[in-house]
Amino acid sequence: MIGTERGEVPVETLRRGDRLVTRDNGLQRVHWIGRRDVDYSELLVEPSLAPILLRAGALGEGRPYRDILVSPSHRFLIAPEQSFLTIEGDEALVAARHLIDGRTVRRAKTLGVSYLHLLCASHEVILADGAWTESFHPDDRIMRGLGNSQRREILELFPEVETMGAAVRFKPARDIVERQ
Repeated sequence: MIGTERGEVPVETLRRGDRLVTRDNGLQRVHWIGRRDVDYSELLVEPSLAPILLRAGALGEGRPYRDILVSPSHRFLIAPEQSFLTIEGDEALVAARHLIDGRTVRRAKTLGVSYLHLLCASHEVILADGAWTESFHPDDRIMRGLGNSQRREILELFPEVETMGAAVRFKPARDIVERQ
């Protein structure tokens, strides 16, 4: 469930132009919605694509408020006391794969998964299932990994990504912490 101006709605029902609740910038429009389906045969070949299960409350009371599956690279807003990772400052974005503790956060066993990506005009911290998480962040590595049609769609919306580089156009909403 994603926080929008209409309240919380299932991510699958979002459309381009819907406005999301953000932590820093009020309501922001969705400019692009991407979908990546990963089937069982692909998971066998590339097990690192398997989703991460976050149990209800894994990030604190009511965060998230229900069990959720996310991609291993999907980042959550974490305060230093919520993580065994070193976080400079008040909070940072941490990928789900770096939050694995074997109890409340773990790799999920599944026959397939669909990942949905929500792109705003800038990288945003949005509300999903009661937890603050990130909108799609098309850094240069991610852009290289997209299919041709998805990459073209993003470049049509934000042509400067190609000339400036995604890292310049889409400055991260918070520091991004990688595993030490």
